[in-house]
Amino acid sequence: MKNILLMTLIVLTIGIKAFSQNPFPNLDKTSLISSNYEIEKLNKPYTLIIYGGVGCGYSEYLIKNLDVLSDCKNNCDIVLIMDKDRETIYKYMGEVVEKYPTFTNTLLQYKLKKKSDIFPQALLFKNKVQISHIVGVKNGMLTKTKKIIMEDN
Repeated sequence: MKNILLMTLIVLTIGIKAFSQNPFPNLDKTSLISSNYEIEKLNKPYTLIIYGGVGCGYSEYLIKNLDVLSDCKNNCDIVLIMDKDRETIYKYMGEVVEKYPTFTNTLLQYKLKKKSDIFPQALLFKNKVQISHIVGVKNGMLTKTKKIIMEDN
């Protein structure tokens, strides 16, 4: 009886966790802001998706501090998905668009399973499976992300 109860609890826990995972976005050329990037080359084991808002100070702060992850560049692609149209993103984030592959969510239509109206969000994927999701800006979040990526080497 205890084994059945334990097994049921394990299955429910795994099932709930699986349903709360966000899918890896279907990155396409039509939603890519700058033609300087080739989507096919975004093939590293880890991908950090920053889901942000143009004009959001917290998103801007997080993006400015992504250099913390420079040691991880051989193992992790950093991709930005921003909430506004192509022209607005380019107008307000021109330098960032040239530094990181940036996509407009007005065309990409990436939907998070929950809290999709909160910016920024950092989603870390390993081989296109979500392993971390941080909503908002948290103390040490990029350092923790770096640690996860570097521990795998």
